[in-house]
Amino acid sequence: MPAVTLLLTAGLWLPFRARPLAVATVVIPGIMLSILAHELGHALVARRLGLSVTAIRLHAGGGEALIAGWAWSRRVDTLITAAGPAVNVVLGVLCLAAYWMLWDVLHLNMDMSRPTGLRSLLRPFWATALWWLGVFNLVLAGVNLLPAFPLDGGRLARNVLEPRIGVIKAQYRIGLAGIILAVVSGFVFFVSLLASVPIFAPPYLRPNLEAYEAARAGRQLPDE
Repeated sequence: MPAVTLLLTAGLWLPFRARPLAVATVVIPGIMLSILAHELGHALVARRLGLSVTAIRLHAGGGEALIAGWAWSRRVDTLITAAGPAVNVVLGVLCLAAYWMLWDVLHLNMDMSRPTGLRSLLRPFWATALWWLGVFNLVLAGVNLLPAFPLDGGRLARNVLEPRIGVIKAQYRIGLAGIILAVVSGFVFFVSLLASVPIFAPPYLRPNLEAYEAARAGRQLPDE
């Protein structure tokens, strides 16, 4: 995960200047803690509903909360699944609210006759870090809600579609949507790499292609 986090924040620290590096020292661990908070959101709601959380894993692809217990309903699964993105939305809003409040205070107490560049230098680096973390958490929530496997949005879409069109058709549609989104994500990564600001985000092609092909063959993939 640290390597992926460095890649995600390359646009921040690549200038190798003192201020961006100072911001990065806050943002990089903040991103990893945000991902952990996302998984804790899943875990805490699961515990609240009487399920057992056996482990929380963080890895290059993000993270996962391993949950065991009785065979829970779609409603319970939806509550657990939605908890992760909800945590990131709350964190994102709090970080951005803190940033704007801090900016207003600094703006009122700063000598506006000073050059813009000097005013920028006087702004605390952790204010910029709050902005980065706020945006990251909102983007993380948005990406996780995309209807693709194995994202939270894929599970939520499945819970909505399965009662209406059946398991196989739901798997087919989500897999197809995931393939399209994975291609778009790959294109964005390639273009951003050329711009020296790599943007690497799920969904990934393989799990969605597997779900799509299995559905075409009339086969349901096991729930993960």
